[in-house]
Amino acid sequence: MAQELGFVTLAAEKITETELKSLKKSIDAMRNNVDNYDELDKEFHKIIASSGNNHINEAIIEPLMSFFYETYNNIMNSLAKYLYSSGSLWSTILYGCEPCYQ
Repeated sequence: MAQELGFVTLAAEKITETELKSLKKSIDAMRNNVDNYDELDKEFHKIIASSGNNHINEAIIEPLMSFFYETYNNIMNSLAKYLYSSGSLWSTILYGCEPCYQ
């Protein structure tokens, strides 16, 4: 996301020790919990946005992240439906393509 550079720059200048610890906990949680990754990633970005003490960044991060994940999930679902509907391509992806390795 283009906004991330601005969020990170501001956060790097103003982040507190407490926020830094929260950020580390958030990163550790994402590494250890792939089932809830989307929500943990949103929390990670909220910490960065709030660390800059900019109320506009804090206000827009949630809608931006929700839009990002909704769009990403729609694209992945559409791709999966397309691949599933074209059986031979789906089969090749799942089971490999023997002639491809020769």
